[in-house]
Amino acid sequence: MWANIISNKNNARCIAQSNENSSLSLILKAAIVILILSFLPLLAGAAYSDTTKKCISCHNDTGYPADSDMDGVAAPYKRPHNNNTMCESCHEADPHIIKFIQPDGTYAGKSTAASCPACHQTIIPNVNFTLAFQIPATLRHSSDPLNGSVWGPYWSNSNPKEACIYCHNITLHNILPLGRILEWAPGYIIDGPIGSNFSCANCHYKGSADYSAMIASFTAASLPTPPEITNGTSWNGTSTRYFNHSIRDYTDNGCVPCHGNSLAPGARMSEFLHNVNYADMNNCLGCHRSGSSAPEVNANDLGSHIDLNLTNGAGNLTSEDCRTCHFTDPHKGANVSNTYYCYDCHNKSVGGRAPIRSSKKFDDKKHGEVTCINCHVADGRYHQGNPRGSVANSSYIGRFVSTITNTTDCADCHRAANLDDAPFNAPGGGTHIDNSCSSGGGCHGGSTFIAAVHTTTPLDNLQKKPIISVPTLDYSTVTQGTDVNIAAIASLTPPNGNALVDGAQYRINNSDNTQTILPWTPMAASDGNFDSLSEGVAARINTNNLTGTYNIFVRGMGGGPSQNPLERYYPMNGDISPVKSVTLVVQPLGGFINGTITSGGSALEGALVSTTSASDITGPDGTYSLSVPPDTYTVTVSMEPTHDSSTTSNVVVTALNTSYANMTLSLRPTGTISGTITN
Repeated sequence: MWANIISNKNNARCIAQSNENSSLSLILKAAIVILILSFLPLLAGAAYSDTTKKCISCHNDTGYPADSDMDGVAAPYKRPHNNNTMCESCHEADPHIIKFIQPDGTYAGKSTAASCPACHQTIIPNVNFTLAFQIPATLRHSSDPLNGSVWGPYWSNSNPKEACIYCHNITLHNILPLGRILEWAPGYIIDGPIGSNFSCANCHYKGSADYSAMIASFTAASLPTPPEITNGTSWNGTSTRYFNHSIRDYTDNGCVPCHGNSLAPGARMSEFLHNVNYADMNNCLGCHRSGSSAPEVNANDLGSHIDLNLTNGAGNLTSEDCRTCHFTDPHKGANVSNTYYCYDCHNKSVGGRAPIRSSKKFDDKKHGEVTCINCHVADGRYHQGNPRGSVANSSYIGRFVSTITNTTDCADCHRAANLDDAPFNAPGGGTHIDNSCSSGGGCHGGSTFIAAVHTTTPLDNLQKKPIISVPTLDYSTVTQGTDVNIAAIASLTPPNGNALVDGAQYRINNSDNTQTILPWTPMAASDGNFDSLSEGVAARINTNNLTGTYNIFVRGMGGGPSQNPLERYYPMNGDISPVKSVTLVVQPLGGFINGTITSGGSALEGALVSTTSASDITGPDGTYSLSVPPDTYTVTVSMEPTHDSSTTSNVVVTALNTSYANMTLSLRPTGTISGTITN
C-alpha cells in the first residue's frame, strides 16, 4: 500500500518534482515522509477502497489552497461521505478524469450532478447508493407547505437542497454528515429513538442549554435563525399559525403529540426531524388525549354536553364536539371572540350568540350579579360531566336541613357562609333563611326554586354604589426594582342601609390595556380595618418584573354586615365602584458610560460629553460619567471654540454595568488678527 500511495503522489506531482530544487534539505524530506506515514494508520483502520485511499492521499490539505501537508500537491481536504461512500461511487475510478454522479445513476459533468435530495429522497438508481437514508419527499419541517416561507427566508421545496444545507451545511466530503448541527450538539446521535431529549428545543426553545450556540452558528453563516416558540405572540412579527408554547413540555416526546401526526409506528428521531407536521388547531383531540402533554379531554368530561354536535353520532366524542363551543383558536385564551359560554345557549332574554340553543333557558346575571360560572364551578376540571358543577356536588348538600336532595338550596350557600368560604364566597344570610326558600325566592323573587335561583335580585338599590378617588402614587416614574405605594379613598354616601366600605382592589394593565399584568388584587385599609363609610386604602407595587408604561386601576367595594355579628362584612351584590386609574412609568435598570477626556496628554476640564439621553461636563481630572438605560450609544465630546470635537460609536451599555469611552481632543491652531481702527 505504501508503494501505491507514493506512486500515486509521484504521478500527481511529476511536473512539480521535475523542477524540484535538488537542494531540498534532508530535514524537509523527512518531515514529508513523517506526515505521510502519520495517515497510514487512518487509511489502514478505515474500510476504504484502494481508489479512495489514493484520492485522499492527495486530498489532504486542511489549509487549501495552501499545500498544508507539504507533499508538493495542493488539493482540498476531503473524506468519504458518512465515512462509507467511496470516492469512486460519486466520481468513478480514474482520478485524472473526474466525473460526477447524475440523478439517473450515470456519470457526467458537474453542472448536472446529483445533490442531497437525489440520494436521500428518491435514491439514485445506482448500486452504490441503495443504502442512502431516506427522508420524506416533500420534506416537512415547518408550519407551511413550502416549509420555511411562512416564518422567513429559510428554504422552499422548489430547491430542496437549500433545506439540507440550512441544517447540515455542505457535508458531501465529510465523515460526519450532520454538519452544522454538531456545532451546538457535538454529541448528537444520528437516528436515535424519540426519547426524553431536546432535539427540537435546541433550535426552537430559548431556554435550551444549546440555544445560544445554535443562534451563533446560524448567525455566523448569515442565515436566519429558527423560529422561537415562546417568543410571545409572533415570530419576527409574523403571527400566522403562531402558537406560544410557554406552558408546554420541551422534550422531543412532548412535541410528538402535536407535530408527529405523519410519523410511522416506531419512528426514530431522524424521521421525526424530517417529517414534522404543523399542529392542526382543528384537531383538538390530537393533543387533548391520553399520553399527551396537553390536558386530556374524554367523553365523560363533556357529560350532558356530549351530544351538542351529532355530526359523528350520539355519545361519540370528536373534535367536532369541541369546536361547537370553541369555534376558533382557543389557545389565545378563551374569550367571546373564540368561545361560546353558558349564557350563549341558555339565555332567554337577549337570544344568545350560539347557533345551537338549549331548551333550558335562563336570564343571565340574575342571581344578584354573578355569572353562570360563579355557581356552576367545574370542580377543578377543564370540562364538567354534570353541567351544574359543584351546585350538584353532594359535599355542598346539608349545610341546612332540607328535604331537597338533588340540588343545593339557598341555605346551603347562604346561611353561615361568608366571604372566605369556597367555592362560592356567598354572603351569609343567617337564621332568616329557612326551608321556605326551597319553594321560591320569597323576598328576592321567583315562584319556584329553579326560577328563584336564576332570577334572584338583591334588595339593596344597585345604583347606590361606592365611589373611589383617583389613585395617587408616591412616584410616577421609577427605576425597575423600586417599590411604589398606591393610595386612594373608597367611600359610600349615606344613607345606604347597613352598607359600609368592605374592601378595595387594584389591577395593573399594559399601556394600551390589551394585557393584564396583575389581576384584581386586594388593597388594605389604611387604619387596619374596613368598618366605616369612608376608608383610605393602600397597596405596595413591586416593580422587579416591570419595565415600560402601565395603567394602574383601583376600585372600591361596598358591603353589609353578616347576620352573624362575629363574622366580617360581605360585599353586596353588584356594589363595586367604577374604576379610576393612574399611570406608572418603570424605567429599566441603567448602566454607566465613564471615561477620561484629554488633550495634548493632559486632562481636559470643561468639555461637554453627551449621548442620546445624558450629558456631563468633565471635571479637573478630565473624567465624566453618564447614567443611561441599557442600549448601544454614540458618545460625542466637544469644547468650543478651542478644540475639535470627537465621537466614539457602538458603546454597549448593559444593566448595572459600566462601559468606558476615553477620548482625546485636538487643540485647534491659533492665529493673529491684526488691523487698525480709525475714527
